[in-house]
Amino acid sequence: MSGQIFLDSAYPLVTTEEAVAYLGVSLSFLLHGRRHGVGPSFVNSWKGIRYRREDLDKWMLGGKAQNLTRKEAAAYLGRSRRWLENAACKGYGPKYVIFGKGFLRYPLAELKEYKDAHPLKSKPVNEKKGEQSPVPMLGV
Repeated sequence: MSGQIFLDSAYPLVTTEEAVAYLGVSLSFLLHGRRHGVGPSFVNSWKGIRYRREDLDKWMLGGKAQNLTRKEAAAYLGRSRRWLENAACKGYGPKYVIFGKGFLRYPLAELKEYKDAHPLKSKPVNEKKGEQSPVPMLGV
């Protein structure tokens, strides 16, 4: 039965390799996520690390909602991706987690905290047109 993945209810716990195949992610991504607490829940049994299928399914459905890409995080904050990149390089933006080579994810809880602590101010109303500028400014 080599190459076959057992993700049946008769086998509730799966190995790391089986979890990687089921999730469609790399082994390093899963190990990094486990180490930093952003991966799926796991069980440390006497046979080694095992994953419950239910936990893998929950993580796949909720993982995107919990950890946002740079584009999604920028939209959530009302900023450009360029601003978020500069903030990450200079260390003044929201906290993020690095996966692999430059693969950033922004935890939703951190984004909410950052957004509450740093609200955006709109530019002053343009008196001639009576409209606000579409580009927001950082509140100080």
